[in-house]
Amino acid sequence: MANRQAMELLVENDYFSGSELLKILSKKYGLTVLPNEVEKLLGLEEGYLIVKETPISNNIVQLKNIRSV
Repeated sequence: MANRQAMELLVENDYFSGSELLKILSKKYGLTVLPNEVEKLLGLEEGYLIVKETPISNNIVQLKNIRSV
């Protein structure tokens, strides 16, 4: 219960995101775990640590046309 509340406070107050937590666990502690495993261990709702990314629309970049002379 306390671990869940602590994690919720950290994520909801933008201390880090779910994906950042997984990176920290991997880099600092050498743990490679799936988000759903961490959610189960901490008693979080399923999908809590998954960051929903919205696709960027109108992300078209014009490249300069280079012609060989």
